[in-house]
Amino acid sequence: MLKVEEVSVKLGKNMVLQEIDIDVVPGSITGLVAPNGVGKTTLMRTILGMIPTLHGKISIDDSISYSSKKQKIKMLQNISLLPDQSELFEGFSGMEHLKLYKNSWKSKVNLDELITDLNMDYYVKNRVSSYSLGMRQRLCFAMQLASDTPYMMMDEVMNGLDPNNVKLLSDILFRLKKSGKGIMISSHLLENLEEISDVVYFQNAGKIVAKFVKDEYDLAHNGVFKLQFKNEEQAIQALELLTIDGKVSHNQIVLSNKDMTHDFTKYAQTDARKIEFAVPSLRDFYKEIYDV
Repeated sequence: MLKVEEVSVKLGKNMVLQEIDIDVVPGSITGLVAPNGVGKTTLMRTILGMIPTLHGKISIDDSISYSSKKQKIKMLQNISLLPDQSELFEGFSGMEHLKLYKNSWKSKVNLDELITDLNMDYYVKNRVSSYSLGMRQRLCFAMQLASDTPYMMMDEVMNGLDPNNVKLLSDILFRLKKSGKGIMISSHLLENLEEISDVVYFQNAGKIVAKFVKDEYDLAHNGVFKLQFKNEEQAIQALELLTIDGKVSHNQIVLSNKDMTHDFTKYAQTDARKIEFAVPSLRDFYKEIYDV
C-alpha cells in the first residue's frame, strides 16, 4: 500500500499542504477532489518526490520511502505520474513517446495492444504537432500505461476528452484496478469520479477536509429525505410547520435520517410537490464542503 502520512509542504512562506494522510490501496481507485489552486497537483508531485516535504512520510508497504537516493530510485520504479500535455515533444510521434516510457521503466507492456485499446492506431505514428487536444490526452494516458507501474497518479486524466473517450478510459481504469494497480485520480468530472472511485478525498486550503467511502453510503444509513416546493419561501414555511431540524436548500427541505419523523401525516400537511429518499451524491458533498 502507498501511504502518505502527516505530510506537510511549504513553498516560500506558504504552507501549501498540511498534515496530509492518504492511503492508495492496490486494486483500488482513489479520487481526489478540490477547486483549482488548492494543491491537488502539488500533492501528486510530492508523492512522486518532485517536491520536498517539510515533515511527514511517503512510503510503499512500509518498506521503501524517500529516505535515501537508493530508496528514492525504488520508489520511482513503483510510481508514475500522468505526463502533462506540455511535456510532449511536438516533433516526435506518439509511438516514440510510448517507447520512451516503456523503455524508461523497462516494462513488458504490449504497445500494439495498448494502442488498439485506446483507438490510437490511425494517428500514433504521426507527429504530436498534428494531434488534437483529445488525441494528446489519450497519448499521455497511454504513456503512463506503458510504464506499467504498480501505482499511478493521474492529475485531471479526463481533461479534454469527449464522453465516448471518458467512457473508454474509465473502462480501462476498471481493468487496471482489477489487475491490482493502485490508482489516484483528480478530476472535476464528479459523476464519473463517483462511478469509478472506491474512496474520494476532498482537499481544501492544503488540507484533507473530508473522505467519501463508497461502500459506506447506502439508503439505510446515509439517505436524505428531500421535500420539493414551488419556491424557497414555501420550503421555509413548511420547515416551521414540521417543527423538526432540517436545512432549506433553494426550493427544497433536506432532512437526514436523524432529522426525519416517521409520522408521515406531517409531510402530507405541507405543500410539497415531490418527496424523495436518496443517497447524497459526490456533487452534493462537493456543494456542502465548498459552499457552492
